[in-house]
Order: sequence, then structure tokens, then C-alpha cells
Amino acid sequence: MNLSAFRQELDPDKLTWLRETPVFCFTSDIEWSPEWAIEETLRFFFGASAPLTPFVTHDSSAVRARYGSADLRRCVGVHPNFLPGSSHGATTQEVVAHVQTLWPEATGFRSHCFFDHTLITREFRRAGFDHDSNLGLFLQPGCEPLHHISGMTRYPVFWEDDDHFGKGVPCESTWIRPYLDRPGLKVFNTHPLMFTLNVPDEAFFQAARTLYELKEGDSWRARVHSGAGIRTFLEGVVEYAERRNYPMLYLHDLHRELTRK
Repeated sequence: MNLSAFRQELDPDKLTWLRETPVFCFTSDIEWSPEWAIEETLRFFFGASAPLTPFVTHDSSAVRARYGSADLRRCVGVHPNFLPGSSHGATTQEVVAHVQTLWPEATGFRSHCFFDHTLITREFRRAGFDHDSNLGLFLQPGCEPLHHISGMTRYPVFWEDDDHFGKGVPCESTWIRPYLDRPGLKVFNTHPLMFTLNVPDEAFFQAARTLYELKEGDSWRARVHSGAGIRTFLEGVVEYAERRNYPMLYLHDLHRELTRK
């Protein structure tokens, strides 16, 4: 039976490469963050030459400015909210249609809170999406793309900042290096407010949530944690991956690399 009619086939040679090499994709759920937090997050990753895939929840001038070229516009995904009371819509179809208007070139998505069911993935597939990153697998060894029942390819998240706190692991990045050296997919996900404020733990983040309402100015700088936190952790991960010469790609570009076209 030829399964290519039902799913996207992964190039065997490229899949072997992924199984033998640590490959990094840095992502950010934009999460209705204030512009200053989005811009500061993008400024770091662009400055470090570490491709960052943003998943947008709303219209952001910082994202539009940084990803305005044709090559980069295709590298932005959407971050739909399917939870009750969502501003994105009341039904699956409404939410999918709404996030498409936010970034028409998007072909990948990750739901808020990883919310998922088959009607969601089928609706995105019908809308022309071909990949998602809608599954969290904290430090999963040998992580690789999955053939989803919808026909899309799924790229699981290897590390996420809020899950980091739930696991009680330190914010110094040296402990994670043995996990980084293992072959396989390394999708990292951060949120702009957590990154920009260098949040060290859940209590600090909850106390800082009021800054979501801060729209302008530099007063947020006084609230940045000065010790080890999410930002210093990710800076260490990026520096280590670069020093080890590990591949770092936009999620969209990795998908194009791995799938036969």
C-alpha cells in the first residue's frame, strides 16, 4: 500500500541524519505578550543567529518587523486558543479561520496549552497546514517527527520553560548538556515574558503577570531577575549548541528538509 496519499513521507536519508545528530529548533509561543517582551526575545535570538520560530496569538508589530521578508514570513506559525472563552473564536472552525488571518503564510501551529483533538488537526489540515508542534515530551531521548493521523507531521517539544519549573530542575544550563549531546530533535519553547524577565521560578512569574498590561516604557527592566533564570538558561543552551556546531533551523525549514517534495 502506498501511504503517501495519506501522510507526508519523511526522507529516509534526512531521517537518518536526524537520528544521528542533535538538531535544534528554538520556538516561542507569543502568548499575547507585550511588545517590549516580544522585541527583547526576538532581539536576542536574531543577534545570536539562532533561528526562532514564533507562534503568534495576535498581531505583533515586533514580529511583523522582524519577519517581514518573504523567506522569513513562511517561518512563522500560529498559536490558537481553543479553551473556553477564547478571543480566537467559539468553535474549532472559527479559531482556525481567525489565526489564519493573523499570519496567512503560516503552515504550522501549536495550540495554547497543547490543546488537541482530531477535529482540530483535521481542520488545520483542510486549511492547508502541513505540520504542528503540539506535543510536549520533556527531554525525550531520540525525539523525532511523528506521522500524525491527520496527515500532518508533528514535531514534539523537547523542552518548555513553564514545564521546566514543574520538573524542579535548576536554571543553570550545564546540567542539560548531556541531554543536548544525544542525537535527535531538540525543539525548545519559551514565552516572551518569561524570557525577557529571566524568570527563575513559578512564584516569580505569578508575581510578574501584571506586566502583561505594561504596554510601553522601560520600567520592566527593574523587574528582570539578576541571577539564573529562563533567559540565562537558554543563552547557555544556544551558546553550547553553537560551540558544538549543532544544526539550528526554523521549524518550517526543518520540515522542508525532512519531507519529500
